[in-house]
Amino acid sequence: RIGLARNPLATQLTFAEQSPKVEKYSAVQARNLICSLVSVAGFTFEAVRLAHGGFRTLRALVESSADSDSTRAHVDELVRRVGALCGGKDPSSEFLERARNQLGFHWDEGPIREALQEIVGQRSKGILAEFDHEGRLVYRLATDVLARALFPGDSDEDDAERLARVQRDLLRAVEVLREFFERALIGYVNLLETTGGPSQAES
Repeated sequence: RIGLARNPLATQLTFAEQSPKVEKYSAVQARNLICSLVSVAGFTFEAVRLAHGGFRTLRALVESSADSDSTRAHVDELVRRVGALCGGKDPSSEFLERARNQLGFHWDEGPIREALQEIVGQRSKGILAEFDHEGRLVYRLATDVLARALFPGDSDEDDAERLARVQRDLLRAVEVLREFFERALIGYVNLLETTGGPSQAES
């Protein structure tokens, strides 16, 4: 299960590194960015749940992967950061909860209605849909509603700053979890080599 969780996290990091700059987004790129954020949040939220459920066992495996004092200091910080994620205290925690449980896989009516009402109230006219360069429909209003629902309320940041901050927080959480799981797998392999067979740590 740890390996299955680790692989999509690594994949999401790869996609994020290939993302274009915000100011260059077309309607298609904006849609892809917002939907990708939700997808990444979904994977990450479930990875946090997995880490939380087996934290004691995983922590022991991760700590056993440290092979020097400097590595141990890094591992201690890694464990602390994953603990913050599991406790809902990470900067990304609120976004993860909202994206996964209200918008990404449920499309809850309440936050979507609120976001739509805000958009309608601010614009005399809105773009419902437009075509991309290949003649395919892009539902622009749906992208705008999802973006507004993901980032509700007033903020001192402008939209680009807020988006960039959430991206940074989210990708840091992904990287922390990816390394945590990777080190747990290393610790487990080391355990197998030491004991000569599987143990209760396998669960």
